[in-house]
Amino acid sequence: AEPKLGRARQAADAEFEEAQRRAREEMDAAIAAARADAADAAEKRREAEEERRAASVAAAVARKRAARIAAGAEAESEEIRRKRAETELRAAKAAQVLFEKRVVADSAATRAKEAENAA
Repeated sequence: AEPKLGRARQAADAEFEEAQRRAREEMDAAIAAARADAADAAEKRREAEEERRAASVAAAVARKRAARIAAGAEAESEEIRRKRAETELRAAKAAQVLFEKRVVADSAATRAKEAENAA
């Protein structure tokens, strides 16, 4: 009976040690898988953050470019308005000069006609 009990105890110990070894292996595998999942998640977060930063930089560049273009267009528009005002002023002066010349010419024609009629 004693030797059977010893063998049974050894078998039970061996089974226990095997079960303990398998449990450790499964636990180690689960820990490794969890670490890999955590590393993947961290990498995805880093990639998402990099993409967000890149998008933010691209948006800032686009805003600056749009502001430069708008400022250039406004400056060009202001230059066109200034030149138009100058042109309108020159045209008004030229019209005034033409009017004055016509008045002088009409006056000279009237005097010539009066002189002709008097003669």
